[in-house]
Amino acid sequence: MADYRKLFDLTGKTAVVLGAASGIGKSSAEALAGLGARVVCADRDRDRNEATAAGVRAAGGWAEPITTDAALAGDIAALAAAAKSKFPQVDVAVTTPGLNIRKTILEYTEEDLDRVVTLNLKGTVYFFQAFGRLMIEQGKGSIIACSSVRAVTIEPGLAVYGSTKAAISLLVKGFASEVGRFGVRVNAIAPSIAEPTKSHAPWPSRRRRLDCDRWAPDGSDGTRRGREIGMITTFHNTRLALHRFNVSRGVSARGLGDRARGRRRLPAPFMPVKNRNEGSAGSKTTVQGNAPSRNQGSSSHHRESAPKPARGGMVNDKAFPPRGALTIAFAHVAYRAAEEFAARRTGVAHFEVRTLEELERRAREADVLVVSGLWRNTLIARAPKLRFVQSFSAGTDQYDKALFAKRGVRLANAQGVNERAVAEHAIALILALTRQLHLARDNQREPLWRGMIGDRALREQELGGKTLVVIGLGRIGTRLARLARAFDMRVIGVRRTARPAPDAADEVLAQADLARALGEADIVALTCPLTPETQGLIGAAALAALKPGALLVNVARGKVVDEAALLAALADGRVGAAALDCFHEEPLPRESPFWALPNLLITPHTAGETGCYEKNVVDILNENIERLLRGETTLRNQVV
Repeated sequence: MADYRKLFDLTGKTAVVLGAASGIGKSSAEALAGLGARVVCADRDRDRNEATAAGVRAAGGWAEPITTDAALAGDIAALAAAAKSKFPQVDVAVTTPGLNIRKTILEYTEEDLDRVVTLNLKGTVYFFQAFGRLMIEQGKGSIIACSSVRAVTIEPGLAVYGSTKAAISLLVKGFASEVGRFGVRVNAIAPSIAEPTKSHAPWPSRRRRLDCDRWAPDGSDGTRRGREIGMITTFHNTRLALHRFNVSRGVSARGLGDRARGRRRLPAPFMPVKNRNEGSAGSKTTVQGNAPSRNQGSSSHHRESAPKPARGGMVNDKAFPPRGALTIAFAHVAYRAAEEFAARRTGVAHFEVRTLEELERRAREADVLVVSGLWRNTLIARAPKLRFVQSFSAGTDQYDKALFAKRGVRLANAQGVNERAVAEHAIALILALTRQLHLARDNQREPLWRGMIGDRALREQELGGKTLVVIGLGRIGTRLARLARAFDMRVIGVRRTARPAPDAADEVLAQADLARALGEADIVALTCPLTPETQGLIGAAALAALKPGALLVNVARGKVVDEAALLAALADGRVGAAALDCFHEEPLPRESPFWALPNLLITPHTAGETGCYEKNVVDILNENIERLLRGETTLRNQVV
């Protein structure tokens, strides 16, 4: 991360960047931190967003990640509220997410249109609303939105995407005129198509010094003249076209680099350049930025970035087959993914199997395999055509990643498809235990009408005021924490490092401080992945650290809990009750002592089950197939 403060000094300022996981959002976060700002990195891709923040911190900057879905008004409002509560003011807010589905207008489905419009247009409006209100309250601030050169140069297959980007440019213009009189500045970064080149270094040896006052808007839109907060984005080794936006005079574009053959190349860290209409009313800073490659066409929020595999590594020597030659195999004992896929009318051949024997017999036919529980690593040897495996599950413990890389088979998981379902299942189990629904069901079988209870400790309980400890503050844990706070619970999050998460938890502790968290817990919910660090995490020592009578809910993995220790704690009442969705051995054997415990509620690993599961997985599958057909190397939810 370069130190850009010779250009603009934002030391002590606060910036929020939505879409910080990759692309221009990541570059914006790095550049703002390089200018000295405290940067809040926001993105729905938790892992990549945290990686961006970690990279900024490693380079000496200040960054904090907050998981945020740009398509959800509630998430954007929570992001603004979190920034407001943590910092004296927010000086600059940048929104970059955008979704591109590369289809012609005739090919667009109702679902495609809803997704593009929701993220590109509604998401921009949500951002403007949340941060516009915040900055009006402050009396100052800058909001920057990413548009695209495709807003004025629409290519075949990009009409819907380009139209939404053009609409964003109009939104910027209109919003600038609405909030300018309150001291809020609105600007646009407009990246275009970037292609790699080896002809220049990341930064030029000479840096242009800027007179910031000359770039401030003035006059027609009511904004005050003053120091414009600069936005410098860095995108190494690229050339790109510059899209100019002027609040008072509308949208224009001119080609540089790729789109203007024979003209001079710009250095990678594109400087703000003076508008030709300088001195006229409403003249704005023109800011140049990076863009995804021609084949990507979407921003960081929905298009995850990853290093391009080395030759002979992850990418198979044989090309991914064309659509007409492609065959997909769906393998699951129950899910009807093939039915969901067929309803999309993609024209791609596919078949479905229900057993391992069928899968082993027909594996040789598949170019793409959608599977989870039926997977065996020996299947790779039986599937010479196999190029891509889309997992039904978020967990990928069953896949030999080294073998996949060696054989050139790509792998993606289903992370995020059931986060809502699992979080809702967890809160349902918490409610069931506190309202003793499991005991009521037992009484119903008797049948027994339970009388009034004099001992208050034995009665049903309320959630308000109770402390919930969520171990694993990822997507599921964060959603569960937000649900719990809606019940007026105090939430303590536990994860590997104690990074604050004000949008979800009242306090976040590192895993090293687990005993302290457990000592404060009325209820403990496990939502963490199974790793060497979490295996056996809830053992005899952890259970002994709990308050007497505390409740335990496990929607993570069975091996996170020492089952023998939990059986003993449930039997002697140290744990008041538990709800378990997963076990070491599944299905749970009939002879297991867990079945007989009256203070245990069992669900058969169904926390993630939902009627929307097939739809959500096929959404990811189709997006990844389209990427592979275009020759892209980055997948959504990429594992290998």
